[in-house]
Order: sequence, then structure tokens, then C-alpha cells
Amino acid sequence: MIVTTDGGVIRDVALGGVGTKHWRAQEAEQALIGKPASQATFETAAKIAFANAKPQTHNAFKIPLGQQAIVRSLTTVTA
Repeated sequence: MIVTTDGGVIRDVALGGVGTKHWRAQEAEQALIGKPASQATFETAAKIAFANAKPQTHNAFKIPLGQQAIVRSLTTVTA
């Protein structure tokens, strides 16, 4: 994850995926750019990042876990 901020506003971001291959969460990235580096912004981006996730029978817990990881990571890198 790479985030560039200016005066508390996100200017550029690159979010990578967690899985068997790398992928970019481009819709979530676009939801962050130009927005304040805040909890609400991060939560919205995390929801967008997992909007099309299709859990298997016994791993649905990974979706909120992944969303929490995005929020925590964004909080850390913008602190």
C-alpha cells in the first residue's frame, strides 16, 4: 500500500490485494483520492474494495477481516 497525502487529503494511492495473485483495488483507490484521510473515508474504500467478493462456504469471515485490514493499514500509513 502506498499513500501520498497533502494537508490531510489523499492525493495518490495504490492498494494491493490479498490473495493468490496480486491485484489492484482501483475503484477503492478512486474513492480515496481527493478525500480526507479519515476513518469514514477508509471504511468506504474498504467496502468498495470487497464489494464483489464472493466468499466460499466457510470463509465469509475473511471479508470483514480484509476490510478491517485496509482501514488499519490506511490509518497507519496516513498517521
